[in-house]
Amino acid sequence: MKPGMRTLAGICLLWLTATELQAQTDTTFRRREIKILGFSLDTLLKNRIESIDTNYIASYYDYLHVHVLGEARDYYLQLLGTDRRINYTPHGASAVGLGFGYRWLNFDLSFKVPFLQQLNPGKGETDQFGANLGLIGRTILFNINYQSYKGLFINNPQVVDSNWFAANEAYPRRGDLQTKTLYTFFNYYFNSRRFSNPATLFRRERQKKSAGSFLVGVSYAFSHIGADSSLVPEVIRPSFPEDAEFIRYRSSNFSLNAGYTHTFVYKKYLFANFAFRPGMAISSTNNITTNGETVSMPERLSWLGDSRVIVGYNDNRYYGGVSYSLVFMSDNLQVNSNLRSYYTYVRFMVGRRFYFKPKGILRHIPGFG
Repeated sequence: MKPGMRTLAGICLLWLTATELQAQTDTTFRRREIKILGFSLDTLLKNRIESIDTNYIASYYDYLHVHVLGEARDYYLQLLGTDRRINYTPHGASAVGLGFGYRWLNFDLSFKVPFLQQLNPGKGETDQFGANLGLIGRTILFNINYQSYKGLFINNPQVVDSNWFAANEAYPRRGDLQTKTLYTFFNYYFNSRRFSNPATLFRRERQKKSAGSFLVGVSYAFSHIGADSSLVPEVIRPSFPEDAEFIRYRSSNFSLNAGYTHTFVYKKYLFANFAFRPGMAISSTNNITTNGETVSMPERLSWLGDSRVIVGYNDNRYYGGVSYSLVFMSDNLQVNSNLRSYYTYVRFMVGRRFYFKPKGILRHIPGFG
């Protein structure tokens, strides 16, 4: 064979060998599995079209979801004595943002816009921070939420003497009062074949016909409330136990939950979803008094759960609506007094779907390829 032909043959052989090795490498790479508790992450994240009733659910698994949003959060802390109660709330908690969703991944970024908030100077200022992380599947929903507020005011000032706070204040302020709440829960839905949980949150699916599902789950909540002085103002101290002079309260609550959710569909694309998930919790509490003494309460039964209402529009391209959710907790403040807290969340969303097929490195990420 002539030298030129041998060179050409060598180049062709080298190219074929490299191509085969690359194919083997790609195949090997794609077959590597990431497992959680023995289950393949690809299996957990994959949207199995064949497992749903397509008469009830439409899937947009291969679509990129882009939306703008506006949200308002609020927190309500209530201390109950024998004949009086104190209601603490933060001031101003609205934000706007932008969100993206593709298959199992959802990401929202929001920020405060001062000129959109109508603040009342008489209620003081509240510093706040919030973060949320969730995994939204058809049979499961896992969510972690953290909220903190510093600087609250008493929104029922009639319970305290007007001489107790400054004359130029419309509401008694507690700039030293700070609350931190971590709330996480896990839900399992029984009727995942006809009821779409992702569709209620505008995630990759649409509910075509009305359907509902019973659900079970577990929840955990940790609360921290602290201040530089007693949480109970001195002017109403007689309505609380003698040992109610504490400056810090901490509690851990673990609950078993059961409930029901239902989506009503009207004229194909309009829908309303309702969910209620009460739970009985075991609560552990300890307080620190103004003199530094730690007082622990015996474990007891309490309430921990949440509810949700969503009204919206969802078609093949566009989606949007408004959602309202409520998290409620109850606990013992002291032997003869109680504490209740409510966390509310309102969100407005408008978005559009775009067909998207992953390329390059995205194809190798579990749940994307």
